[in-house]
Amino acid sequence: MLLAIIPLVLLAVTSVASEFTPTVRWIDCTQNVPVPLQVAFNSTTWPPGAPTLDGLQCGLIDVPLDYEKSFGEDNKITVALSIFTPPNITPKGTIFLHPGGPDEGQSAVWTRIVNPAVFSDGMEDFELLAFDTRGTSKSTSLNCSPDLAAKIPLDLPRDRKAWDAYQVTVRDFAKSCHDNSTPPGAYQYVSTNEVIQDVENIRIALGKDLIHLYGGSYGAYVWPEYVQKYPDHVGRVILDASPWKGQPDNQTTPNEIIAGSFALQRVDAFCLQNSTCPFHNHGQRGGAIAAWKKATAIAKTGKLYANGKKITLGAMQWALRVYIQILGYPAIIDALQLVLSKNDGSGFLSIYPPANGLVQIVPFHCRDEAVDDPTFEGLQRLLAVPDKWEVGGLVRFRLMAICSAWPVPPRPKSTVSTETKFPAVFVASDYDFVCPIQMTFFRAAKATNASTVIRHGDHHTSLSVLGPSHAIMGAYLAHGTVIRSPNETLATVYYPEDKDKLGAIADPYAVGFGTLYGDV
Repeated sequence: MLLAIIPLVLLAVTSVASEFTPTVRWIDCTQNVPVPLQVAFNSTTWPPGAPTLDGLQCGLIDVPLDYEKSFGEDNKITVALSIFTPPNITPKGTIFLHPGGPDEGQSAVWTRIVNPAVFSDGMEDFELLAFDTRGTSKSTSLNCSPDLAAKIPLDLPRDRKAWDAYQVTVRDFAKSCHDNSTPPGAYQYVSTNEVIQDVENIRIALGKDLIHLYGGSYGAYVWPEYVQKYPDHVGRVILDASPWKGQPDNQTTPNEIIAGSFALQRVDAFCLQNSTCPFHNHGQRGGAIAAWKKATAIAKTGKLYANGKKITLGAMQWALRVYIQILGYPAIIDALQLVLSKNDGSGFLSIYPPANGLVQIVPFHCRDEAVDDPTFEGLQRLLAVPDKWEVGGLVRFRLMAICSAWPVPPRPKSTVSTETKFPAVFVASDYDFVCPIQMTFFRAAKATNASTVIRHGDHHTSLSVLGPSHAIMGAYLAHGTVIRSPNETLATVYYPEDKDKLGAIADPYAVGFGTLYGDV
């Protein structure tokens, strides 16, 4: 059993490694391009003709693998970082970006070069800093097997036999994380506890006395814990698309079903506004929903295939959210039409295989929070949540099933702080299909001095969505002031005294479409 070779990881990171003095080794940015930009430019190095990298620095910092032990050759891991300083001006401060994942984060800084509008609205005069989370990308990677991750079924187990088989696939994947890591077993030292220590070491190495924080998705999980431990070094904080944090599983899972239902209604609303949609239904609601129900019924018979591969209900549920996030509404409409017209499931062959995400997020999330009931019976109770359109869950549903078999001891949920006592701005979109808006409501309700910006529209995080919510974030980071929404149709601001008004979600048929609403 893998469990036998893994010692209990202490939950609190203490100061044994505090004698360690962090330093940055500066490296050539042109030879260390973030993976997303390598794909965009079809080049592993910075290509001729691309925007100049003036103001950009790239570096590596060695930090303790296990903060319970003294730093040394047998106890270190490398973290990669990028920092952009606007040329020819004195920056107004430093914004430390954690765009989510956990995954590579440096590309957020490089975005300042390839798409500077993302950091407009007052952010253009700030220095930007980001890093690849330990265990990912250009930081020392865990090297978990994507092939073994791909064997973890998308469809959650509904009987004991399937449950037992599911847990075997998870343990096989976990063993690959253990065996392939450098050093072996390093995967038990990737969690938010270690990440906030890495951040502090980066801050010290760069000599930054005060940092402002932007966190998207997982970044909105990390920063509250960093602020709690190091409040004296933090200025202004934005928490965008907050994930679950200490929320009971029996609250998180219904919210994922609701988010999936909103996704389907948004597809239907898109069809109503586009007469060329095959599910336009003469301008009457329900055409796309009926198409979804027919297509999923075919998948449930076990007779829907694509290139010889069976397309299951779970695969369709995954694609519903992912396609909307990455390809937009036409992609899911085309996929449904292909099923209904030709009994062809190739439209649901995922353009973003779930295994890609599992390799990065599972080791972190399974360490960060314990599942409330990690038994077969516990999962079945959650799966019994009403789901009239069979949209299923997405992230947390799957993580609960996976983490029930994960061999590294998790942090008890009772020790996870759900309160936000420092000044901050929460940001969420009505139709976030990854971290449903109710997760932000849960966090904001426990905040004593935070404002909340609700962006009316789609997409997961809001930093790249130019419009009122972007202007509000920029003004807050630049001046510390939460301005009123320039356009209430696109965004609504709730100040601390308005906290009791939070909870309403806009009618998915009443909100528009397009880039201002977060659509690709």
